[in-house]
Amino acid sequence: MNKPTSPGSPDPPGPAVNTEAQETAAGVDDGSGYSPYVADGIDRVHEWMDDVGDGKEWVGALGFSQGTRVVGGLLADQQARKWLGWAERTNLRFGVLCMGSRSPMSSEAQKG
Repeated sequence: MNKPTSPGSPDPPGPAVNTEAQETAAGVDDGSGYSPYVADGIDRVHEWMDDVGDGKEWVGALGFSQGTRVVGGLLADQQARKWLGWAERTNLRFGVLCMGSRSPMSSEAQKG
């Protein structure tokens, strides 16, 4: 399978990138971007929600396709934090996941 190219693109078509294999090779099997040196993917989403939410409450989240991994990860993180007695980052009341195909992103709370 070749990478899509646009007309006039200077790069010749090459093999498609298998991001799942790269994530596994890098030790990031869930695709969250977790690293001991950087905040995990779910923490980055929470930071973004804090920045754009302007102090308002997030009621729910909608994820389509790959976005279902993020929404599923947010809901799983919220549940794990409750079980562990950790401070909540969000209090989502619902999540809508449409046409997803992979497992949710994981977080430190889910690993804890």
